[in-house]
Amino acid sequence: MPTISTENTDQLTHIITVNIAKEDYEKSLNDELKKIRAKAHLKGFRKGQVPMSYIKKMYGKSILAEELNRMAYNEVMKYLIDAEVETLGQPIPAEGQIAPELDLKTYQDYSFQFEIGLQPKVEVQGADKTTSLTLYDIEIEEELVEESIDRFRKENGVREPQDKVTAENDILFVVLTELEDGEPKEGGLSEKTAMISLEDISNEKLKKKILTLKKEDTFDTDIHDLIKEDQKDHVHKYLLGVDEDVQFNDTFRAQILSITNITPAELSAELLVQAIGMEKAEKHVGEFLPKEEEVEKVEVASEDSEDAIPEVVELDLEDDNSKEEEEKKHVVTDAERKAAKKGFKAEVAEMMREDFTKNAKARLLRDFRESVVEKNEVTLPTGYLKRWMEMNAEGNPVSDEEYKLTIEGLKWNILRDAIAKEAGVYVSYEEVEAEFKDRYFEMSGMSPDDPKADEQFGNFMQSMQGQGNFSMGNMHANRIQKDLEDKLEDIITIDKKSMTSKAYGEMLEEEYKEEQKKLETEKKEEEAVVDSSAE
Repeated sequence: MPTISTENTDQLTHIITVNIAKEDYEKSLNDELKKIRAKAHLKGFRKGQVPMSYIKKMYGKSILAEELNRMAYNEVMKYLIDAEVETLGQPIPAEGQIAPELDLKTYQDYSFQFEIGLQPKVEVQGADKTTSLTLYDIEIEEELVEESIDRFRKENGVREPQDKVTAENDILFVVLTELEDGEPKEGGLSEKTAMISLEDISNEKLKKKILTLKKEDTFDTDIHDLIKEDQKDHVHKYLLGVDEDVQFNDTFRAQILSITNITPAELSAELLVQAIGMEKAEKHVGEFLPKEEEVEKVEVASEDSEDAIPEVVELDLEDDNSKEEEEKKHVVTDAERKAAKKGFKAEVAEMMREDFTKNAKARLLRDFRESVVEKNEVTLPTGYLKRWMEMNAEGNPVSDEEYKLTIEGLKWNILRDAIAKEAGVYVSYEEVEAEFKDRYFEMSGMSPDDPKADEQFGNFMQSMQGQGNFSMGNMHANRIQKDLEDKLEDIITIDKKSMTSKAYGEMLEEEYKEEQKKLETEKKEEEAVVDSSAE
């Protein structure tokens, strides 16, 4: 069988040499060649009688290469598992290694070298009660709940096109053109189609003017007045659809393409069901939901009975149809409207509370990550990682930014796993795979005892590789992260602080702006370094 030897090139990089003797691969190679010969067709020879020399000449080297690669890689992986070596990435061919000449005339011994990167051992600092971080308990404001309900009613309301602007709940589609000195700017932004909600316009003078306009009319305005007050920093994205670094004047001309009036959907039991589902809605508006009607049982006469032929009667179809339509029409009472409103407010507030709580916990974990990474120095085998990334990129260049993000991610993964193990919440990759395997067989309906079960699951796992958040590596990381988040209160000191949803949103917005400024400054500094190097 193949033999393994290792060489420590430094503390975090090893070279593993796999020695494969001809006896290790000779039988399996010959077996594969015989399988091909049995199926091969060649003019002048019966099926299965093609000379072996021809089979070796045509297919031998590719089959030998495949067999040697498979054996070598499997031996490396077996060694790493048996020796419980914690690695980063996967084994890659050692740098400078020359592919061996394959000889099918006389079988030879071969050696292959693989480079592996090792996970550094770390003693994490700052993952204890000396670290104090804030967890925000968000108070949901009634105003925010009301806005959400109104938005849902409008989304499900009646839309009617019209020729004139008549009400504040009108929606306008306009074409925007950048102006300079009152005229379209040469080379400026133009033909930018945008949707404007009249309710979003806080400039009362502008709103009053628009309420006098009709289709095809134009008006000049500051572009920032056409968007909500708290979204004025997002004019690039929401109105003009251009990159953030695009420069433009504030004044634009808007031509009205279409006007749509929206009548919000009426608050009712049916609308509440549409919003939150029957199960949740029933406890609020169950008495107003339609009941299942009793279906009268009608005895069917046998074919032999004299009663089998019905009596012919005249039907007034028009009257019956109108009566049926009348019965279908449902009038919403004040009681139903009040119950639906109460149900909307309770359920929407709860959904918002869950979303804000989830966001606050994720923010706490982010703050914890930044704190831990800042307090701990993690040394990585950077040379190996660079080569590993380049090989995975399949010939595509790896940017400095991609490399930087990968290194930062790996550092946190190492620290996170060490903290999770110390806290007793670490889950091994094998445990996650076993749990997922059980779920796979349950969903697929396939029995684990089926002879083809492991092969089918293996094929499924292969297809999952590289599927973003659905890959096993990410599922493993997410499981650890979730367990760590749940345990965080036992690990560090958490200062719980109440804050309104509005104040919390404003805080996140300010943090986002600061982060964008920081990134912009870093980008300018990098560009300055590049420019100075070029000089």
